[in-house]
Amino acid sequence: MISLIKELGTRIRQLRKIKGWTQEVLAEKAGMDYKYLGAIERGEKNLTLANVEKIAKGLDIEVYQLFLFSLKGLQPEKRITGIKIQDLLNMCDDKEKKYLLHIMQGFVELK
Repeated sequence: MISLIKELGTRIRQLRKIKGWTQEVLAEKAGMDYKYLGAIERGEKNLTLANVEKIAKGLDIEVYQLFLFSLKGLQPEKRITGIKIQDLLNMCDDKEKKYLLHIMQGFVELK
């Protein structure tokens, strides 16, 4: 159970950092204390389902996306990379996605 708590905390930190947010920003969006969020990210707190839902809403993602780390041992690395890329894309608006598409097309052409 301890490793699940740590994995979830690491995942929350990863998603927060992808958005470029501090713990204070996410805590405010999730309606919780930033010190409590920090303890969650360090794997020191056992979350309730209500707090899992608050954090997902604060990150503007679906609850299941918090647990995608659990695919690590079950899927080939290529699949994990695809999931991580999809996570990042899900956090972008259409304008950002178009920009990323141009970057990727340029990268493929250079290859």
